[in-house]
Amino acid sequence: MNTLLYTKKLEQLGISRENAEAHITIYSEMIMNEVATKKDLDLQEARTEKEFAAMRSSFSALESKMEREFVALESKMDKEFIAVRADIVALDGKIEKTYSKLQVQLMATMIACSSLIVGAVAILR
Repeated sequence: MNTLLYTKKLEQLGISRENAEAHITIYSEMIMNEVATKKDLDLQEARTEKEFAAMRSSFSALESKMEREFVALESKMDKEFIAVRADIVALDGKIEKTYSKLQVQLMATMIACSSLIVGAVAILR
């Protein structure tokens, strides 16, 4: 801010030099308390960069943790699928044995029924 120009403008308006200088001093102090300096901006930029670096680090750590957890979960799921497949194979074997036993029992029942029918027919003649 050009304080000399401001003081001259006030003098042109009829304000004494002493009052104009006092006015510009007060005005400058008020503005300087509210205006950020280059140093203020540099400090804020450094704080912001530090915060962003911390967030990037946190995100990187979180990403690594999530990757490890996904790998562990994938491994666990693979083991579960293997166990399920083994259970299915075991059940298939049990179903085949049960089916074979039922076929044998059905055949035995059919033979027994045929024998009864033949016997009944022989008695009835």
